[in-house]
Amino acid sequence: MTLHTQLMTMIAMIVGGMYLGFATETYRMVIYQWRRHVIVRYGLDIFYWLLQTALLFYLLYRVNHGELRFYVFLACLLGFSMYVVLCMPWYRKLLYTVLTICRSVVRWTAHILYLLLIQPLLWIGSVILTLLLFLYKTVIKTLYFCLYPFIWLIKKYVPTSVLKKVSQITLICSTMIRNIVDKCKKAWQKWR
Repeated sequence: MTLHTQLMTMIAMIVGGMYLGFATETYRMVIYQWRRHVIVRYGLDIFYWLLQTALLFYLLYRVNHGELRFYVFLACLLGFSMYVVLCMPWYRKLLYTVLTICRSVVRWTAHILYLLLIQPLLWIGSVILTLLLFLYKTVIKTLYFCLYPFIWLIKKYVPTSVLKKVSQITLICSTMIRNIVDKCKKAWQKWR
């Protein structure tokens, strides 16, 4: 390996170490949201470090065809140390500001999408449900009004034991229908 290649390798690894500092700080700030999901966090940690190792080795491969020497690790450590001493305080502030702005933009966009897409759909769904319930009650009352003379005749001329059985059946059916309607209302409220 020539002296020029060694110098380029040193410079590349110092820059790679600084990049590793920036990337690690960014990763720590972003991954903080996953602190409670231990398995996901371990998986992301493994993926992150494999990716960083591959990137640094690719940089080394581009500079000196992948020859690994001890001074490569020292240069990478020097670059990381330079990041910690020179860049870390202002980069943390900058990164925190950028992440805060990104979170605000994402929340604002989600709120706008909720107001423009979800809220009208919920309103339309509640109007349709109200109309269907009104239609259902109107049909039931109309049927009851139209069939009342027949019901009165049936009550007058059919034996009471048969009427009790029929009333039990209708009570069971109406309870089942009421339970289904209540479950639909609860599901709608939960979904809403």
